[in-house]
Amino acid sequence: WMRENLRTTTSPKTGTKVALPARNSAGNVYSSLGSKVAHWYACNETTYAPKGYGLLYNWCAAMDTANSENYMEIPTSSNINGNNNQFNLTVAAPWRGICPEGWHIPSLTELNDSIIKKYNGGMLAGGTEWSDNSSTATTNTSPGNYNYTNRNSTGFTAFPAGYFNNYNSQSSGIEAHFWSTWQMDGENGSKSAARAMKLLNNGNNPSLVTQEKNKGLSVRCVKD
Repeated sequence: WMRENLRTTTSPKTGTKVALPARNSAGNVYSSLGSKVAHWYACNETTYAPKGYGLLYNWCAAMDTANSENYMEIPTSSNINGNNNQFNLTVAAPWRGICPEGWHIPSLTELNDSIIKKYNGGMLAGGTEWSDNSSTATTNTSPGNYNYTNRNSTGFTAFPAGYFNNYNSQSSGIEAHFWSTWQMDGENGSKSAARAMKLLNNGNNPSLVTQEKNKGLSVRCVKD
């Protein structure tokens, strides 16, 4: 695994730049479902780039595809976290997406087997940006309630970069989200959501969650 969140702004497939929208006059910025969009947390590169937050990519940008629903898909037989409505890309694995050459976007299996099943939050959390939630943390190995000198024993260095929720950045210091290649079967057959890993400052273990593709999440690549 990469030891830092991705921050590239160039599509490996086309060489074009991923859109980095600025806030409009109302203080909002929009992330569409069908175009490649990335954001710095709170649209503030000056503050958050030095903290190692990386960019928050919508799924279309992370996968480096022209459209969020243009893949041929087949149902998988996997039943992860009790959810049967999961789809995997039929393209040959590994799927590079926006990762550098020699790296790829993690599959849900890679997240589940090498991270979810093996590590608690404290072993993944890097830096001192995590908010201390010792009063509500479920165990003392939660990212927000773990000894800063002993945490991150895996070297994964998960920064609490939060996420971008259509118009606004959310939850810096509290949580981290990382995209996978796995899509979800939504209403009327729409593939508008995908699976991701979530790490909270008041929870022991990382978990698998479903996120709408227009949200901006962190990207952490895996070596081919």
